[in-house]
Amino acid sequence: MKTVTASEMKNKLASVFEKASSCPVHISRRGTEGYVLLSANEYERLDALEDMYWSSVAKKARQNGEYLSTKKSIQEIEKRLT
Repeated sequence: MKTVTASEMKNKLASVFEKASSCPVHISRRGTEGYVLLSANEYERLDALEDMYWSSVAKKARQNGEYLSTKKSIQEIEKRLT
């Protein structure tokens, strides 16, 4: 992945967009990577993967006679964030 500074992003926007069309670009500000610029295609791909994941979690819960409650959803999300 390519990393650019926020200043670079501001000054070379077209170039950064071009880079983001082929791979995610990390954008750092004051030495901290805080953002990632993705192409629309990559975003849609990741969004579809997330939908597939949550569908599989719901299917597994249903097979076990459970329903994916709000509480279980939050637990799954928190488990992946830690």
